[in-house]
Amino acid sequence: MICVGTIVKLITPCLENPAGTLGVCYEEYDIGDGHGVSIIFKNGNYDGFSPRDQSMFLEVVGYALDLSDYKFTNVMRLSKDYKEGKFNNIWICGK
Repeated sequence: MICVGTIVKLITPCLENPAGTLGVCYEEYDIGDGHGVSIIFKNGNYDGFSPRDQSMFLEVVGYALDLSDYKFTNVMRLSKDYKEGKFNNIWICGK
């Protein structure tokens, strides 16, 4: 199961990212059909993924312990954290 801090790789193009692009889970939530997750990608685009979407788009490739306690509050803060390099270790380590 994907949780906050889980590193994923796209298995199909999504959000202006090619297949193979890395992302990291920054939020978990319950939705009608189960456990939803929000992922931010290297280009700064982000979205939520239902359980079905997760199986269609994402492959788990690792875990970032330093992001496991990330607390999502709103998209403005998420964008600020992205611009300030909060997620840069994911992009660097994934090369």
